[in-house]
Amino acid sequence: RASAPYVRAMDRIGLRCITMQQPYAAAMAAGEGLYTRRGKATAFPDGGEWVAVHCGQNDEHLKNAATMARIREAWPGCPSDSDLRAQQRCLLGVVHMVDGNVAAAAAAKADAFLANYDCSKPVAWRADAARACARPLPYPKGNLQVWHLTRSGFAAGEDTAAILELANSPKKQAEGAVKAEPTVKVEPKVEASEAAPRKGKKRPAAASDDDAKPKLKRELVGLGP
Repeated sequence: RASAPYVRAMDRIGLRCITMQQPYAAAMAAGEGLYTRRGKATAFPDGGEWVAVHCGQNDEHLKNAATMARIREAWPGCPSDSDLRAQQRCLLGVVHMVDGNVAAAAAAKADAFLANYDCSKPVAWRADAARACARPLPYPKGNLQVWHLTRSGFAAGEDTAAILELANSPKKQAEGAVKAEPTVKVEPKVEASEAAPRKGKKRPAAASDDDAKPKLKRELVGLGP
């Protein structure tokens, strides 16, 4: 008989997921949101990772009229409250996560969604591209941090292929890109080979065309008439 861990591992579809609440889940899947606020940092592979966006059933933000007014001011295309509720307990799309350790308080100064997310969590994760599902894919149960989607978690088996196709399509330049990241001054990295010149004999400078002309003239004279 197969062990429980083995059964769970075999049930995974090969795509990880994050659970968010409305309206932030919809904003992230639509490419409007840039960050998701989290309790602790995580690491994503070099080059980023496509991660599914799951919408939980918590509606505390939806019930806050002031919060929703500010979100709609920042995002005029925000769906209606009824549409946002209809997306709960569903997969809404995939995002390309590139940074799992951003200072949330600093990022919130330039990001309307973080600024209007009343939460003390110190860390934010950042995406640089998003792809929305053609329709919400029912997936009743979410989880914390980054978790694995499973075949048994889908309400409809055919939806497994739909989310995998969305995540595995080749990424195109600027395709589905979220709003530009706030400008941050980053000091360029200096490689060891560039930081200090190598010891030893210096390589002579390349000769210019003007340097080569006297030599060419002497060679032509030597050839005679």
